Amino acid sequence: EATARELELEHPGLSTRTFHCDLSHAGDVAELMRRVRTELPRVDVWAHVSSLEARKGDLGEGLWDDGERLVQAEVRALARLSHAWLGPMIERRRGGLLWFGSAGATLPNAEAPLRAAAQGFMDGLAESLRVRLVGTGVTLTEVLAGPTTTEVLGAVGQGRAPMPLSRWALSPEELTAEGLSGYLSGRAQLTPGFGLRQTLRALSLLPGPLKRMVFGLATLRQRSAQREPFASGIPRPLLH
Repeated sequence: EATARELELEHPGLSTRTFHCDLSHAGDVAELMRRVRTELPRVDVWAHVSSLEARKGDLGEGLWDDGERLVQAEVRALARLSHAWLGPMIERRRGGLLWFGSAGATLPNAEAPLRAAAQGFMDGLAESLRVRLVGTGVTLTEVLAGPTTTEVLGAVGQGRAPMPLSRWALSPEELTAEGLSGYLSGRAQLTPGFGLRQTLRALSLLPGPLKRMVFGLATLRQRSAQREPFASGIPRPLLH
């Protein structure tokens, strides 16, 4: 809500409306869609933020209910809201989508493999939608965000462990500012933060086996820092 008020002050004539919704619950998503249709004449810009829910060991550990909520928030909710908002935008030949996703969606994530795969859904959907939206007057900007200095960063251990991307953490304000700037300038995709961009560029050049080895060693170091048991050496699956 504070960000919405700031936007209205910076852009006279802009009207914003904030709705609270738990995307991990299908009923909340349906209620959000009902309220938007009832209370707003139209949606010109849809800003979507990837789920902030952070869990470790999301496959093979804990309750599957956690995994179900993650898939609901990252995959089903995004698809359903896209279906609801895009049609009217294309019909009016005007509108914009600003999606805040995760740069880690394209990288190995030993602590949360299901989360990484679910967030990859946004990246794949955005790539295809950008092609579909050519000539419609509707734009899509995808922000591939890195670690953010919130309580979530500490919850997953990146605030104190030597994970490869944690050193490039941005504040929520910095992330929002870069995302809005990219949207207003018509960028299709952007990765906020010079350090994070250069790191991802370097990692993209690594062969798959070497990349898995780098992240595997980083994971072992993180577990060691947290005094969790782990096998010494490089696990053989990382080398194939």
